[in-house]
Amino acid sequence: MKSVLLFLLVVWVLMATFGAALFDQICVKGRLAEAQVWQINTTAWEKCPKYVEGKCQAEAGDRVVARECSEFLRRVWDPLEKWR
Repeated sequence: MKSVLLFLLVVWVLMATFGAALFDQICVKGRLAEAQVWQINTTAWEKCPKYVEGKCQAEAGDRVVARECSEFLRRVWDPLEKWR
């Protein structure tokens, strides 16, 4: 658990220092176009995060996060959610 907390501290310092541009450079594969937004919003994809309370709508320009980053963040976040 110490390694996870240390990693999160390092990520926080990097984000505070370099801002969202670092995250975009490493983890963002692209942004959604209008046609992609329409297809996502008209399909029951059921991947809406809990924090938006079911009001999940994609918008043009939304970031597409790389699978590797998404899976890593999920692995870090899931154990932390169980502690709450």
